Amino acid sequence: GWLLGSKEQEYSTAYYNKHNQRLGQELLYRIHQEITHHKQQIQKEVTSYLEKKSSK
Repeated sequence: GWLLGSKEQEYSTAYYNKHNQRLGQELLYRIHQEITHHKQQIQKEVTSYLEKKSSK
């Protein structure tokens, strides 16, 4: 029983590590997308602000 238990624990630990790694990568990807989106928004705002300023 003890041997089987430790093997099971090893398997579940490996599974969780793999699963958490994948979740971490997904999270990083989403954060990266958010940042990219915000950068684009900021660039648009800055560009329109500069255009307004230069047209005066």
